[in-house]
Amino acid sequence: MANILTAAEAANFVRTDTSDAVMLMLLPQVDAFVKKATGHDWAADSTIHQIAKAAAGMLLVQWYDNPSQIGPDTPLAFGLTNALSQLEAEAHKAEQIEQEH
Repeated sequence: MANILTAAEAANFVRTDTSDAVMLMLLPQVDAFVKKATGHDWAADSTIHQIAKAAAGMLLVQWYDNPSQIGPDTPLAFGLTNALSQLEAEAHKAEQIEQEH
């Protein structure tokens, strides 16, 4: 299963190599958090929205740098909160378009 971020993209965000075990372990958790926060499975899209990649990257950095913040009650940085809000709006817009067809 693909993640929102590829290993190479994730490694660039946290400045590590693509085989970093901690980073690779966090990727599905980041996807699950973004999916729950926005109501859309961005990793399942054929082309992943750039804001989803940005939000996933911000969350990955936060959790990678401070593992004590991993989880659903994570206090979110302002930029991440804004990105998740934009993604939620995009998900609602896509849902409306689907319902119309």
